[in-house]
Amino acid sequence: MTGGGKAYPRGDLYVSYNENGKWRTARHLAHDINTVAEEEFPFFTPDGRYLFFSSERSPFTVPVGRQLDYEQLERNLHSVLNGHGNVFFVDATALGRDK
Repeated sequence: MTGGGKAYPRGDLYVSYNENGKWRTARHLAHDINTVAEEEFPFFTPDGRYLFFSSERSPFTVPVGRQLDYEQLERNLHSVLNGHGNVFFVDATALGRDK
């Protein structure tokens, strides 16, 4: 993603497993977890069943993909996916543990 012609790096999430005291190579998470938005602050529930994380997902892009009228802009700004960060979660089985 770029803004004003300059790179705008976004954070992504990775997973690694400790097997027999050794950490495996970290793997980039797919499955609709990482997006073009910034994903951050991951944590597992104490029982390890769910991964919670925050994301700044929004309908807005840089540069703007299409022009929005005022009503569309207001609707998007007041929606859940407005880019101000929300908490998401996935079942840990969706992470596809490496073999």
